[in-house]
Amino acid sequence: MNLERYDVSLLFVTDEYIATLNSNYRQVHGPTDVLSFPALEITQAGMLPTHGESDGDELCLGDIYIAPAYIRKECQSHGDNFHNVMMATVTHGLCHLTGLDHETEDDWRHMVEAERDILSSSYKHTADLPEGDAVFAGESCRKTRDICDTTTGKTRS
Repeated sequence: MNLERYDVSLLFVTDEYIATLNSNYRQVHGPTDVLSFPALEITQAGMLPTHGESDGDELCLGDIYIAPAYIRKECQSHGDNFHNVMMATVTHGLCHLTGLDHETEDDWRHMVEAERDILSSSYKHTADLPEGDAVFAGESCRKTRDICDTTTGKTRS
């Protein structure tokens, strides 16, 4: 995705705070794991705007709000590894900032592919990709083939 020249704000907030954002901006009541607010207008999903080669300044891609307590509760109820899910959730939020979404099955598949690419690249720089308990935010919370909307926690077929 070539994200090296972009800044991202990552904010860790309470369940109450993210529930307020969720209600105000999505008209969905209750907390969620992640909300993304793009700062740039993306005309094609996954394709970031370019800026002049002489311009050394980085552009702000947007803000990602994460609710760690909500994620921890979800991990406990589904038996998932908190650290892996946290990485996947941040990556999921980053994909939303690049214009990717999961409204259709094709969109979802493209987003999961992007998440896997980002996570695989990240793990190459930090450690080996975990086996078995790796969770990608676009995948079902229960590791089925259903589509999981991580903003609501509900699965759709």
